[in-house]
Amino acid sequence: MSVRCMLCGEEFETLASHLRMHGVTSNDYRKMFPGAELMSRELRQRVVESNVGKHDHDENERRLMSEHVCEGLAAMSPEAKALMGKHISESLNNMSDEAKAGRGRKISEANTGLVRTEEQCQHYSEASSKRWKDPEYKQRMRDVLSRVALTRPLVSAETRQRASKTMTEKWREPGYRERVSAKCIETWSDPELRKSMGAKVTESLNVHYASSEGEKHKEAIREALTGRPKSEEHVERMRESQSRRIAEEQRNPEEYVKKLLIRRAQKYAEFSGLTLPTEVEEYITLFCEGDGHVGLEGAASIPKVSFAQERTEREPLDYIASLVPNSCFDEDREDNVLTLTYHGAHCMPLLEMFSRHVVGRTFLGRLNPVLAYALLPEAVQHPITPSGLVGFWDAEGTSSNAPYISIAQKDREILDLICAELGGSVYCVDGRHNWTLCGDEARKLAGVLLEKSHCPQRVERLRENFEGPSYYDLNKEKVQAHHHAHSPEYDKKRYEKQKLVRAYMKEHPEIVRGLNEKVH
Repeated sequence: MSVRCMLCGEEFETLASHLRMHGVTSNDYRKMFPGAELMSRELRQRVVESNVGKHDHDENERRLMSEHVCEGLAAMSPEAKALMGKHISESLNNMSDEAKAGRGRKISEANTGLVRTEEQCQHYSEASSKRWKDPEYKQRMRDVLSRVALTRPLVSAETRQRASKTMTEKWREPGYRERVSAKCIETWSDPELRKSMGAKVTESLNVHYASSEGEKHKEAIREALTGRPKSEEHVERMRESQSRRIAEEQRNPEEYVKKLLIRRAQKYAEFSGLTLPTEVEEYITLFCEGDGHVGLEGAASIPKVSFAQERTEREPLDYIASLVPNSCFDEDREDNVLTLTYHGAHCMPLLEMFSRHVVGRTFLGRLNPVLAYALLPEAVQHPITPSGLVGFWDAEGTSSNAPYISIAQKDREILDLICAELGGSVYCVDGRHNWTLCGDEARKLAGVLLEKSHCPQRVERLRENFEGPSYYDLNKEKVQAHHHAHSPEYDKKRYEKQKLVRAYMKEHPEIVRGLNEKVH
């Protein structure tokens, strides 16, 4: 198949040499006949096939070629660079969309697998910042983006989905989150930037809201944020609906309540039925008992379940959110706390899960009213399991190089249950109860926690405390000197206390007699 010359009508495989007969260059021909082909598809295919493998270079060759090109560009005069840039721009403008797409694919394939060094990234960043400070370049890029937006969408749905997935994976890395947050804080700390951005946003919104679509958008935002739409018709409809509900409730209260319960049951049934492995359900339940909340929220008494954790230890919350859908995160920067929250019918999977594995009596007392609201049967206490203990430790646990494992909690009951199951001791400090386990039992439990925990930071500390040197090994001489210096003083104080107790017992024999009777 050949390509036809639009000037004389003759057909050739390529028009590159034929156009000289007409005294026309390829660029002039493209301007005269936009979209016209200069080469047949068969010839283009043969050229592509003949070039396969010619430009395959390893990383070292590509690096040397890049350095050679950079040296050549550095040696060029500014006038030569400007002339070359002008020729390249004209060539790109005259290319068809298909040719531009093919060129982009070739560049992408050539750069696949290349990793830029920090120096290269810094160089590209400085060069890009310098270019964007030029008003002409900035206006030219705006024009290009405007033309692209008019001809086709900026990104396809597949590209947006792929980019969203990539950014989600990146955002789960603590290092990436910290870098981005620090960069945003550093950028936004500039008062001039905030002032200019505020003026630009205000101008853009004023232009947008001047149209009828903008007014609808403004109304939708107001309704979503305040729940009080500006439309009088909508307000009137809401009043009429509320009046009908009140009249129906007064006319037949039992029937009205019955309808409400039926609608609630249908709504909550849509989100029920989520079944996870038993160990996972036990982990989530005990994590909520350790550092979470379940209850009825607001005047409407809507169910709410939340899990809290420090921002630097958010992995358990990400794990729960990946298993139970319809969650939302709330970040408190002042207290350095991240909260994972479920509202309304979205709590249904968690409520069913909690009813099957709840351990503590206090948590059970808060859970049963919520289960009643969701039309679920009352729950009863269950024994604690190893998987549940892992979740409880991820929420409130810690470790030390003494070595020992400890869990702190305001409610002592669940700590006593853990103590009865695994041993250890429970004591109170400043109104907060602590359970501590040390020795061989602590080492056994540490093995379970290292295997099943979903909090990498606590796992790393636990591994250092139990597999590394203990506090006594690191401070052996200091500990021995302390015991040697304070042992006589401690014995003296203990002897004085015992002496006072004996003297008191001699002076008050009736009190001692009464205590003995109570004991026996």
